[in-house]
Amino acid sequence: MQKTSLLKGTFYIGISQIIFILSGYVINFWLARYLGPNNYGIYGVIISFLNIIRLVSTGGFTQAVSKYCTENENLAHSIKTSILRILTPFSIFIAIICYFFSPLIAIILKDNKLIPFIRISVPVIPLFTIYAIFQGYFNGLHLFNKQSYLSITYSLLKLIFIILLSTYFGLYGTIVGFIVALIGTILVGILFSEKGKVDYFNSLKLIKFALPIGIYSIAFLFLINLNILMVKSILRENILTGYYNASLTISNIPIFILSGVFGSIILPSTSNSIKRKSMEKTKNLINRWIKLSLIISLPILFLFSFTSSKLINFLYSEQYSPSSKTLSILIYGMVLLAISDMLATILKGAGKPNIPMIIALVSLILNFILNLYLIPNYQLIGAAISTSFIGLLVVFLTSYIIYKEFKTLISFKSFLKIILASLITSVPLIFITLPKYLLPIEYMFSIVIYFIVLYFIKEITREDIEKIRQTLITFIPWL
Repeated sequence: MQKTSLLKGTFYIGISQIIFILSGYVINFWLARYLGPNNYGIYGVIISFLNIIRLVSTGGFTQAVSKYCTENENLAHSIKTSILRILTPFSIFIAIICYFFSPLIAIILKDNKLIPFIRISVPVIPLFTIYAIFQGYFNGLHLFNKQSYLSITYSLLKLIFIILLSTYFGLYGTIVGFIVALIGTILVGILFSEKGKVDYFNSLKLIKFALPIGIYSIAFLFLINLNILMVKSILRENILTGYYNASLTISNIPIFILSGVFGSIILPSTSNSIKRKSMEKTKNLINRWIKLSLIISLPILFLFSFTSSKLINFLYSEQYSPSSKTLSILIYGMVLLAISDMLATILKGAGKPNIPMIIALVSLILNFILNLYLIPNYQLIGAAISTSFIGLLVVFLTSYIIYKEFKTLISFKSFLKIILASLITSVPLIFITLPKYLLPIEYMFSIVIYFIVLYFIKEITREDIEKIRQTLITFIPWL
């Protein structure tokens, strides 16, 4: 097995995550236009429900498998096989419960139309559980190339089958498309996996580590998806849920990037560094990941917030224009939650999963209480404000714990420089009025200027550029 370096691994995962994001947004924009706001709102509720339930079945096992495969490479095949034997029947049991309790779920969400869609979607739960374990297995062995190929396979199969089946079978076809894509991806995962003898592995210690991560993951996903469920339950209008789903879909981009790319690299690298008792290397890694996450997320934050109206009209059409104000606020909360999840991954890699779990649970309770007041009074804007406030709280608490544990974060000077560069390149777009189809060009131009500004204020160095160029040569030889 040839391992992938962390920098190359970041590019592999980054490429797969870009494809995942692009395919996901093509699917969402297709469904938003094809289904209309009413059915698109139902789709958003079903996906949010599935995201939460699948985490009940997978818990923190993806990250736990990654951590223990990193620390016990010779037992990696045994770890994967042992966990699959435990989780597959458990996830099938969860799916059966969801099937028979779908009327109760529909009553809670105050819409009986959800019952058949919940029932047809339950196979996603065990299938995604198996897929998630394969992801953790490849990640823990630093086979980031295979992990990225698996993710790309899922993204492309999902894109093909959801669009194809939704054309003929509407919302039912959309859900079946997920199921078909997962089956195809699992077959590829089996093909990529190492074959061998299954030796004894004490699964109990992995389960003990996975439990708080699982609780954290469920709580964190609730933080992201609770608002759309409460919007649906409190306001009882599918069209408003569709508007909120449009804002939520766009706002998820920072989470897909930071959690999807960096989260996959941070946990095994932090775990390995701490295992080797290299405190200075651990501090450097933490500083680097925080700085990089801010460099990537802050321009997204300001660009999306300042151009929310143009962005909604460009991606969804003017039919969804009521979503723009919600997006301009919600994106702050989602960026903060994305950064907090990256910080939580550092703590999990350091073997301290209980800390982010407790923070996430407390934040979830506060989010629920805030929504009970803000949604009835301020509707979609209230839900966005609640997420943003909770995001700020979680980042503050997690940052404090990391600084207390490792005595490092990011220098205040660097933090201010990155904010300044982000504002310099995004504020002008408020005053520029161009046709909406030119919005991608506006974004590309702003991002180019942003990185030029970062270079001149020395937040990006020649050494950084050379490292990136050398890594890119692997993918694009003529560079």
